[in-house]
Amino acid sequence: MKYHSFILKKIEKNWLNLIPFVLVTAFIIFIYVNYRISAFTDINDPEYSGINEIERIKKDIPTFQDEIAKFDETSEDYKISKENLNMAENRLKYLQQKVDAVTNNNWTEYYKNNLELTNITMAVVLEDIEYYDEDMVEVLKLDQNYAKYMIENKLSFDDRFKPSQGISYTVKIMNDIFPFILSILLIYIMSSVYCSTIIENMDIQKLIPISKFKKQGIRLLTGAFIGGFITIFIVIVSSLCGALGNVLGSLQTPVLTYSQQGVETYTSLSSVLPQFLILLLLSIFFIVNFVSVISILARKNMKCLLISLVIIIGCILITSEIVPIRPILHILPTTYINAFKVVTGELCYITNNSYINILYGILSLTISNIILFILYYYLPKLSRGVATR
Repeated sequence: MKYHSFILKKIEKNWLNLIPFVLVTAFIIFIYVNYRISAFTDINDPEYSGINEIERIKKDIPTFQDEIAKFDETSEDYKISKENLNMAENRLKYLQQKVDAVTNNNWTEYYKNNLELTNITMAVVLEDIEYYDEDMVEVLKLDQNYAKYMIENKLSFDDRFKPSQGISYTVKIMNDIFPFILSILLIYIMSSVYCSTIIENMDIQKLIPISKFKKQGIRLLTGAFIGGFITIFIVIVSSLCGALGNVLGSLQTPVLTYSQQGVETYTSLSSVLPQFLILLLLSIFFIVNFVSVISILARKNMKCLLISLVIIIGCILITSEIVPIRPILHILPTTYINAFKVVTGELCYITNNSYINILYGILSLTISNIILFILYYYLPKLSRGVATR
C-alpha cells in the first residue's frame, strides 16, 4: 500500500473524524434556516415590504391636495406642499410596483423599484444633509449599488445581509466562519495523522522505508487533499441549503469589495475567486506544516491539537481586534487564513494596513511554509544533538 493511501485509510477508519463534520453541517443548516426565515419574513412583512406605507401615503395624499388648494401658487408653502405631494405620489407608485413584483416573483422589477425608492430617500437626505451623518449616506449608496448590480445581472431575490441563495450564502460562510471551520477540522485531523503513530516517544512510521523528506512531502500533499475536501464539503452543504431554500445562484453573485479609503463597490464572485483559491491552498499548506512542527514538540495527539488550535485560532481572532499590532499584520501568515477578507480588501480597510493584499499573502505564506517544512525536517536532529550534550 502506498504511503498516502495508508494515511487516508487511517483517517477514514477513525469514525471520530465524522463528528466535527456532522456538527459543522448542523451549524451551517441552522444559520441558513434563520437567514431564510428572516429574509422572506421581511419581504412579506407589511411594514418592511411597504404595504403599510402604501396605506399611510393614500391617507396623506388628500391632505397634501387640500393644503395646495389653500395656498397661492407663488407662495413658498405652495411649493413645499407641491413637492410633498409629488414625492408621495412617486413613492406610492414605486411601492405598489415593488409589492406587485414580489407577488409575481419579478425580481428585476423589484430591484428597479427599490432603486427608485432609495433614490427618493437619498434626495431627501442630501437636501437636508446637516441633519444626517455620513454613515446614512454611505448606507444608501450601497443600497443603490446593490440594486443596480442585481438589475444589470438579472439576479433573483436575495438579502444583502442575510443571503438565501446557494452561492451567496456560501460566500457569507466563506467570509465569516470558514477560516475557523477549516482550521479546526484540518488541525483535528492532521494532529491525529502526525501524533497517532507516536508510541512511547517513538514514531513507528519511521519503520516505513521512505525518506523523511518524501514522507513529509506526502503528508503535506495529503493534508492539502484533506483541506480541499473540507472546502468542497462546506461549499456543497452551503450551496445545497440555498438551492433547496431559494435558488442556487451563480458566480455573478455580488461581492462587496473595499479599498483602504473605505470606498466600497460590488463585483462578481468570479472576479475574486482565483485569488481566493491561491491564498486558500497556501493557507492549507501552512496549517499542515504548523501542525507537523507542533507534533514534534508536543508528541501527543491531544496536546498537539490544543496547542495548534490555541495558536492558530487565537492569531485569526486578533487579526482585527488588537489595534497595536495592525501595522505588522501583513507579516503574519495567519492573517491570510482569512483569505476571502483579504481578496475583497475588507481586512485592509478594517486594519488600515495597505500591505494586506494577495501579493503579500503569497509571499508571507510561502516563506512561512518553507521555514516550517525545514523546521520539521531538522528539529528532531537538533533536539537529539542538544540531548546528547
